[in-house]
This record gives sequence, structure tokens and C-alpha cells, in this order.
Amino acid sequence: MRDLKICLFTRDSESRLGSVIDNQVYDLTLTYAAYIHAENKGNNLYTLAKTIVPDTLEYFLLAGTHSIEQVRKSLDYVVSEKITTGLQGELICHSLDEVRLLAPIHTGTKVICFGDTFVSHYMTGKKLPEGFDENHPGVFYKMSQVVVGMDDTILIPKAHKGHVVGGTELTVVIGKEGRNIGEDEAEDYIWGYTIMNDVTLREQLNYMLGPTPKVFDTSAPIGPWIVPKDQIPNPLDLSLKLRISGHLDQDGSTKLMKFPIANLISVISKWHTLRPGDILATGDVGSKHPLNDQDVVEAEVGNIGVLRNYVKKEI
Repeated sequence: MRDLKICLFTRDSESRLGSVIDNQVYDLTLTYAAYIHAENKGNNLYTLAKTIVPDTLEYFLLAGTHSIEQVRKSLDYVVSEKITTGLQGELICHSLDEVRLLAPIHTGTKVICFGDTFVSHYMTGKKLPEGFDENHPGVFYKMSQVVVGMDDTILIPKAHKGHVVGGTELTVVIGKEGRNIGEDEAEDYIWGYTIMNDVTLREQLNYMLGPTPKVFDTSAPIGPWIVPKDQIPNPLDLSLKLRISGHLDQDGSTKLMKFPIANLISVISKWHTLRPGDILATGDVGSKHPLNDQDVVEAEVGNIGVLRNYVKKEI
């Protein structure tokens, strides 16, 4: 079974759906068209390819396991046959150095974030926050407009004078619509997993009167890709690391999560209809050091990859 790293990328201005193999990103629709061309010499192969392997993230996720199987077959074919151009001579793969990886979300994505999921986040000798209930996860939200992708800049607002911290979070990607989902059926609604870096303005604590500490421009780096759930047999046994300019800041594991992912899905679906492409960030283990101007921050989740971003203080 070929591992997939489903991404959104752009080489010029158009966003395309791809998968990363080594240092190449393959355009999924063009790859599938080249694959079916080997057996089908008919017309309208691009139209057929889009039907089987949709070229937008939302519809690709909605297409489910059949599209995943076809993508794996087509990638195996073009890689083994060393095919690099499509039916009309267009490139079907590009060097990662030649493209920009976008955050793997679509315009309707809900960014749902869970807090209080790791006890270590509060083991600082301080009083627990007001409203904290260790028996229930906390929930907050980030707008899709504050999301950035791989290698994008995290811009620290010039109005913020305090510390800024990051947090590596295993992030669930929803694959089909559902509401009031039971824990025993939650797995059916998961398409795969990605990474979010939950960037927080530590001293901005007045949620009602001022800017919230977790919702500001560039506060939600997500990516660099999504991996299907069949590549993550045990999501509650993954390493979580955060590096700041090469120095290890976080080193934990999803083993330490207090709430199963099925519980998080069940809880939030009582209030929100979950739809393909919605993401659920499951919390982090707590940061020790602040992010500063010119830092390079890397959020790493085992079996998924590394999400890298650059920190800049707004002037």
C-alpha cells in the first residue's frame, strides 16, 4: 500500500490537489488521467479523471476510500513507469522546491480546537484557570482566515508586548457529514490526520474585552499535508514535538491525552454538524519557551511529518 500525503499546492496561481512522494509532488487529477490513458484511448479522459479523483479537496475527501484506492494505483503506475508528463505534455509532477504547499483546508472549513486535553498543560504550579473542568475538554474556534500553510510566516502583532508560544497538535480531518455522532461510530467520520501549530499570545487573557490569545492573523499554521487514517493505525500513540530554531521545546505523546478522539468527535457533534474538511485540533502538551522574531518553528507529529513556519514581529 502506497502511503499518501495529500496536499494543496500552487506552482503559479492555481491551487491543485496533489500527493508528495520523496521530493516530488504529483498532481492527482493529471496523474489519474495518465493512468487510465494506458488502458483507455477514448475521449474526455480529463473529465473522467475528475469524476473518479475530484480535483478539489472537499470533494476528494467526500469521495472516500474508492478515490484513495484509485490514487494509490495511479501513483504506483506513473512512478514505476517514470511518467512525468500528462496527455497534452503538461507536467504531472513538480519538485517541492518549485511549488508552494498551501494549508490543506477549503473555504468552508471549520477549525475546531480542543484544550485541557493534556494535564501537563497546567502543571506549572499555578492555579487552574477559572472554568477548568478536568472531566471535560475545553473548546474554542479559529476562523479559516487565520490559517497559514507550510513555510508561511507567523506574524506577531505589534500590539502584543508579551510572550508568544506554539503548540504541536494532532489534528483530525473529517471525511463525511454528521451530527450527534456516537463514540462507537466516530471512526467512520474520520478521513485522516494533519498537524496544527496552535500559536498563542500568552498575556492576552481578556477574552471579552480585547483580542483573544488564540485568534489573530496567522495564529493557525496547518499542514503540510493530510494522511489517510489507514496510515495511522493508532492515533493515540504518536510523538508530539515542537522545535524552536533547532531547540526542542515540546516532547510528548498522544498517549498522554485524557480524552479519546472518538469522545472529542462525539462531544462537538452535539453542537455542530461536521462536514468534509472540518478539522479538530486535539491539544498540545504545553510550551516551555516563547517564540521570538526570526525564529523557525517546527511542529512534528509522528507518522505524519513536520510543519515548518517562520516567525516575524510586526513592525
